[in-house]
Amino acid sequence: MVEAISNRPRYRARPVRDGKFWFLRVEDVQGAYTQVRRLDQAEAMVRDVISLVLEVDGNSFDVEILEPDLRGGLQDEILQVKALRALADVFGSAASSKSRNVARRLAADDLTIRDVGRILGVSHQRVAQLTATTSEATLTPSEAVMARAVEILQAIVRGEDPKERQERLSRPPLEILERMAAAKVR
Repeated sequence: MVEAISNRPRYRARPVRDGKFWFLRVEDVQGAYTQVRRLDQAEAMVRDVISLVLEVDGNSFDVEILEPDLRGGLQDEILQVKALRALADVFGSAASSKSRNVARRLAADDLTIRDVGRILGVSHQRVAQLTATTSEATLTPSEAVMARAVEILQAIVRGEDPKERQERLSRPPLEILERMAAAKVR
């Protein structure tokens, strides 16, 4: 997915939990502080405080709410969850693509849809979907993406030191995996 480049100012704020509230300080805007009870309210409140402090229209700039500053060592586990979700999408895309190819080849050998389903361990309805899918929908992650996905998964399973794993997981290839999974790009 390609994002349009905007000439609008972009303001960033990081939520920090204190009691029952999230406190947000807008970077690069002196005196721009706000609080919310829930993170889903953060963007609107940050937008309001920026427009008040800078005396500009609330729709004249972009707002980015950064990852929350969490205490208690959860950052590493959250990073693992996000990495595992991205990996699940990558491996899911690979499995779907391979399933389509194998189902088509089995069907081409005059096997019934029910037999193909039994062999692949899926329902005959799923086989009908797999064999009816157009070739444009058959997207396969590249070998480099799959190799990187395996490397990340192994790092999590091995239980690498959290700081080392965080550095490894946050490198740009994870962003590439996430974009690939989100966009279902080859």
